[in-house]
Amino acid sequence: LPYDLRFHQSFHSLPSQIVASFARESDGYLKYRQKFKPAYKHFLSCVGLESSDFKQDRSPSEFRCNRLFQALSALYSLNYQEDSKKFLDEIRPLFESAIATEYEFHKNMKAKLQVINHFFANEFEVKKKEFDDLGPVLEKLQANRPAEPDQIQQMDKVMARFTDLQRKLKDMIREGLAAIQAQHLKVIRECTELYQRQNEQWSRTFAPFAKFKPDVTIKPRKDKEKDHEKASKLSVDDKDVK
Repeated sequence: LPYDLRFHQSFHSLPSQIVASFARESDGYLKYRQKFKPAYKHFLSCVGLESSDFKQDRSPSEFRCNRLFQALSALYSLNYQEDSKKFLDEIRPLFESAIATEYEFHKNMKAKLQVINHFFANEFEVKKKEFDDLGPVLEKLQANRPAEPDQIQQMDKVMARFTDLQRKLKDMIREGLAAIQAQHLKVIRECTELYQRQNEQWSRTFAPFAKFKPDVTIKPRKDKEKDHEKASKLSVDDKDVK
């Protein structure tokens, strides 16, 4: 097609005007992403998840209950007394139940949070920057009215990328900020409820631990500067656990 016809079929506004218009249209969406991202990362840590959980499945050894049981097993395995073996045998089924609970709720929360993870994984900022940068480039190419085939080919290439980015960016914000926020709030609420249910189930699972009552001795330590006795902080050296 002749250059003039191709241009009029592609744009009714200058590229700089298209870029500016989209910047206004997407301003709320962009600000929401920037403000919500740190809060979302904090929320993940509060419910026992990490950003890496959405890149690969967590191995069984990485779950908190499993790590705790392995630590206890290692600690009590150093003590070859019969009581230590009996203690580990008693707590093993409790931890197996707790680990299964953690895995199940982790899987459910991760599935629900995928929608927010996809929201942050769409590279909106990267695509928008490329879109913003291509606007002046395309406008300059159009202003020069290229006549040579290689120049026309280069302009067509830039125009195709510009329109492709515009389409992708428009699709990202098409749902509307209010709808996106409502969807995210619903997911956060549902995951909070799941986490609470997990903790309630853990409380029931670990209830038998109440019968284990180790004797702890707190040794007083004299403060030479203030010349008075004060209870020391519990440390490995200061406590005796039977």
